[in-house]
Amino acid sequence: MTRKFLIYATAAILAVALVRQFYYLGGPYFVVPETIQDHVAKKRYPSRDAIVMARRAALLIPRGATVTVLLPSQAPNYDPTLYFTATGLMPRHRVVPPGAKPQYIITVQEPLDDPSYTVQNEFHEGTIYVKR
Repeated sequence: MTRKFLIYATAAILAVALVRQFYYLGGPYFVVPETIQDHVAKKRYPSRDAIVMARRAALLIPRGATVTVLLPSQAPNYDPTLYFTATGLMPRHRVVPPGAKPQYIITVQEPLDDPSYTVQNEFHEGTIYVKR
């Protein structure tokens, strides 16, 4: 009898903890997330937006074009995670480090302030720029 009670009590505690965690992270609860990072924390990480933008850009940017992904406010020490993410998600493009002046620049969460690039597409997660 004590063993059954202990099992049910533990299961109830774990269920309450799980519901609390899901409530903390916010909804939607029964939808497959767009990226793996959507249900990890409340904060939107730049790498999450890099995943989304790389998927979109792979369909919009011509094959073989040079491209990079960056967060403009990190200049000149850009986070390599962002363009490494694009390397894995854009195999038909030449993904280069941010300092290489590629044909296309994908920014996440912020606009780019560079007169040699113009906006091609804008999304909630970021913007795709093309060289003039």
